[in-house]
Amino acid sequence: MNIRKVRQAGDSEEKVRPILITICCLIGFVSTVISIELIPDRFNIPPISLRQIGNWYFAELLVTTIIGFCCFIGLWNMRKWAVYTYTALFIINQIKSIFTHTENVLAILIPGILIVIMWVYIKRMH
Repeated sequence: MNIRKVRQAGDSEEKVRPILITICCLIGFVSTVISIELIPDRFNIPPISLRQIGNWYFAELLVTTIIGFCCFIGLWNMRKWAVYTYTALFIINQIKSIFTHTENVLAILIPGILIVIMWVYIKRMH
């Protein structure tokens, strides 16, 4: 079930990216593009308004989206730091969503599934 060989500079052996990791990366890349396009729309979600949350929210959404994108680039290259960073980002975002009352089932379910898949393959990463 392997799809692509990843060769790193200085590596004498080839690492093989599992297909599930490739699918996680593709989901991550697509969701990043969608998230960037939807950031302005998130301020119009009733009953929460930008005034209730604060002006920092837009910048925070943009920064976490960019960090998430970088995590998927790292995951594409089979890097452990990507799993650690994405997991920490997920936890921080869930805490933030509780305090800002912006909880969303899909924001827990989809990243949660991706994180489980990432952790299953972490021993193959470097």
